[in-house]
Amino acid sequence: MRLKGRWLSPLISGLLVTLIGLAWVVAAPAQFGGQLSYVIVVGSSMEPALRAGDLAIVRQEREYGVGDVVAYRHPNIGAVIHRVSSHDGERFVFKGDKNTWVDSHEPIESELIGKLWVQIPYVGALMDGVRSSWILPIAGGLLGAITMAALLKPGDANKLRRRVRRVKQEIPANALSESAQGALTAIGAAFFAFLLLTVVSFAQPTHRNATADAKYEQTGVFSYTAPLPEGSVYDAESVATGEPIFRRLASEAAVSFAYRFASQNPHDVSGTHRLTAILSDNTGWKRTIELQPQTPFVGDTFSMHGVLDLRHTQSLIDQLEALTGVNRDHYNVAIVPEVATTGMLAGQELSVAFSPRLSFRLDPLQLQLLPPGPREADPRSPVQSGAVQVPRIEPNTLSILMLKPEVANARWLALIGLTLSLAGAAAVALLAFRALAADEPSRIRSRFGPLLVSVHAAGDPTATRVVDVATIDDLARLAERNGRMILHETHGRAHQYLVQDGETTYRYQVFRRRGAVVNTAVEAAR
Repeated sequence: MRLKGRWLSPLISGLLVTLIGLAWVVAAPAQFGGQLSYVIVVGSSMEPALRAGDLAIVRQEREYGVGDVVAYRHPNIGAVIHRVSSHDGERFVFKGDKNTWVDSHEPIESELIGKLWVQIPYVGALMDGVRSSWILPIAGGLLGAITMAALLKPGDANKLRRRVRRVKQEIPANALSESAQGALTAIGAAFFAFLLLTVVSFAQPTHRNATADAKYEQTGVFSYTAPLPEGSVYDAESVATGEPIFRRLASEAAVSFAYRFASQNPHDVSGTHRLTAILSDNTGWKRTIELQPQTPFVGDTFSMHGVLDLRHTQSLIDQLEALTGVNRDHYNVAIVPEVATTGMLAGQELSVAFSPRLSFRLDPLQLQLLPPGPREADPRSPVQSGAVQVPRIEPNTLSILMLKPEVANARWLALIGLTLSLAGAAAVALLAFRALAADEPSRIRSRFGPLLVSVHAAGDPTATRVVDVATIDDLARLAERNGRMILHETHGRAHQYLVQDGETTYRYQVFRRRGAVVNTAVEAAR
């Protein structure tokens, strides 16, 4: 039973190390390479789903969708946990369940902390209170003491007690050497870790259904021109794109829009297009002027053309001002192509719209192109990107801290690790049993070497009272209790171990006989 316990102790230590490692893998914070983040809910914006003082544990995900409760980093506030309201390109729009407005900050994916995984009521407030009080250091100290006590082996506790008593010589308590115990602990930890990896990897399918983005891009190029009379103040005979059109020199403008659909994925698209001009003012009034009626198209590219008649536009303005009695110094004109594209992209149905605007200011003197804002792209070359979701089957992966091995590879690694762990345990066991099978004097030397003193003659035993003890462990305990050394005397194949205590000599004898070691006290009793 004692030998069995000595073998189980390193394995239990290995299991404990594995469980601690598993707890770290499952609950490690993202700051230390884990997948989880801990957010304390503040405020009532997410009631009734989340209340102030709750602890929200969020986990990093590959994709976030509309309706998910997600925490993100606000540049001024810090961590905010709200529900995804919409997803516009690279930006996510958030809104609190109780709020009637959306969040002002629209984070990108790199600013997302994680999706709500576990909600624990009231624990966040408790953690916040403990963190700012004297309870935390005391709890940390107690936890450290409990952990140290749990990790100590029985032999370690005995060593600590003997050191307190300042006994200079220690008696090893385990039949296994310290190196064998360390090896068994490491092998045990590896075995349980690979066993856990085996269970997890074989519980997951090797492949999973996923989606990939089939990206596409719609681009266009606006252009306009207006014929000029001879001898005009322009360099050329007509107005070029970007230049103002002076109404005394030109009464109409020819506008064009060249469209292109592009994607690296197989596609087949068609649809309709229409070109309009929208006349409007700052009050919200507008009038649509059709420059080219709705026309079908097939293929990736086409062009649309129309003529903006400035005299007709002015007549509409005159009618408006005559009927309303309101005169304005300028109006807005926007050239708007309306493109509706349908078809197939990467085997998926596609239906998208593209309606960029080229804006002008119209006053009694000129039609002038409005410049873009400081962060706006050139309106003459609009671009609109998008993607469709394409289902596919991809290798499934596991999430282990910063590693994401494929399930198939994890299975092979787990099986190889189990095999090597078992082989290592067998090798250590073989070496240990070989040591145990060695002759007893060698085992005594390996265990009690610091207490042994080799002598040629221990004196005349008949001069004192001799007491034979049954085991070397009993003799070692007597030596430890009385602070004595063990005298070792050899006579051929006979080995004699003595501890002298006053007029009493305690003795343990063995001798080697044709490869076997026999306890002489037992032999004599027979």
